[in-house]
Amino acid sequence: MSDNEEFDNAAQTGEGQGTTYSVLVSALRKNGHVVIDGRPCRLLQVSTTTEGRDLVGEDLFTDQEIEASLPSDATVDVPTVSRKDYELVNVEVDEGMLNLHDIYGTPRDDIPVPNGDLGDQIKSDFADGKQLVVTILSAMDESRPISVREAAKAEF
Repeated sequence: MSDNEEFDNAAQTGEGQGTTYSVLVSALRKNGHVVIDGRPCRLLQVSTTTEGRDLVGEDLFTDQEIEASLPSDATVDVPTVSRKDYELVNVEVDEGMLNLHDIYGTPRDDIPVPNGDLGDQIKSDFADGKQLVVTILSAMDESRPISVREAAKAEF
């Protein structure tokens, strides 16, 4: 399963909604989302115990694992998670930022070039003159690129 498919399992569009909503701990499922220690996480593991549920989550933006043990009848926050595609207009290598436009031409230049393989692919493909689409994952006023692909002919 690719990273995109994992995020698709529980991703929700967040336009016009708050940054979180409340649910019972008993309703949480693996690959869903939850806020643990104030951080938006994807649930890697949910186990039932005599006291409630043990949760293991992965922070959506730092990839760190965070654990929590909660009673099943407790209420927790779930982040509103969205994914949106943007056309890559420019890579500001000196500043380490991506210049993006959505399908309406609205600019976005607050996304840093990611570290690792994804960032290397974005820089390399852009330098090769490819027209690219970057998918941005957003939750709780944070965002990060999660994938890049070559744009279809009439996509943007």
